[in-house]
Amino acid sequence: MLPEVATASSSVDIGSGAGLPGLALAIARPDLAVTLVESERRKADWLRRASADFPNVRVVADRSEHLASAERERYPVATARALGPLPVTLELAAPLVALGGSVLV
Repeated sequence: MLPEVATASSSVDIGSGAGLPGLALAIARPDLAVTLVESERRKADWLRRASADFPNVRVVADRSEHLASAERERYPVATARALGPLPVTLELAAPLVALGGSVLV
């Protein structure tokens, strides 16, 4: 496991889709509070059902830009997979990451 994830207390997965890597991290690290962000309602509903047995998972059915207005610089680690080109992914993830945190793409 990456050192950034191994020592973090929480993480945010942007554009979670089918739950990778966020849901997998939540399963591997039950002590890690994982927020899955998915703007498509249908996918967010699926994530809620898939994560129902994991108390360390929270699903946010919204865009990351909206979440950042309420939870700016809250997470030590942000993950994203197949969200978009790297500059776009970093632009969406950076506001959610705490100073000194990591964005894993």
